[in-house]
Amino acid sequence: MRSCNVPRRPAHSVRGLLAPLMLAGARGRRRPARWLLPALGMALAAAFAAGVAAQAQVAGDKSARSVLDGTPPLDSQVRVTWQGAVSPGVADQVRALLGGPGLGAQTEVVLMNPVRLAGVVVRPAAIAPLGRWLSGPALRPCRPERCPMLLAGGGPVPATLAAIGVRIQVAGLAPLRSAVPLGFVPSGAGAAPVLVTWDVAGLASLPGLSGVYRTHSWLAPLTISRLRAWQLPGAEDRLARSQARCC
Repeated sequence: MRSCNVPRRPAHSVRGLLAPLMLAGARGRRRPARWLLPALGMALAAAFAAGVAAQAQVAGDKSARSVLDGTPPLDSQVRVTWQGAVSPGVADQVRALLGGPGLGAQTEVVLMNPVRLAGVVVRPAAIAPLGRWLSGPALRPCRPERCPMLLAGGGPVPATLAAIGVRIQVAGLAPLRSAVPLGFVPSGAGAAPVLVTWDVAGLASLPGLSGVYRTHSWLAPLTISRLRAWQLPGAEDRLARSQARCC
């Protein structure tokens, strides 16, 4: 964003360039013959300078727009990652921070390390809201006795994956459409199958998975489609202040 060369105050510059026109016009009305050529010259110079300022503003905005439009979705997210147990206070603080700088709708994620269940190594995850990132049947809450989940990538896996304190039932196949929530798109090329639910709190509290390392993330998209070039410094400052206050 800092590489965009954009006039910071183009409106003030254009207004300042109108002063020679006003002066030339006033003098021209008093002594037309004497001031005709200087007035014309000053008018042309001011008009040219105003056109250059306007073109610079448009060119800068187009340059910024080109960079922003070419930004991959994964790189246009503001993400806060927390390792370890998450208290309600931490979660509330993160949600408030992501709601402050004019970001888009938030997504909460918990991603666990690979774990072996029923002889199969899988990666359990929760994404809320889940329907924003994949299409699949509605799932019931995740409970120790029954945790319905969708296969988001990899496989095959048994219909039921059980161990002490956890019983996952695979309710269907629903490929993840984007790498944004997890940071990657699950694939079958030697990677552990990824099972997902929408119930972040339910999955995180399963006693059978309590010893599995996990990361919690909250993310929200930067609404770059509505940003203009001259708004980039302000957006960057707001995000920097939010980062300084985080957790």
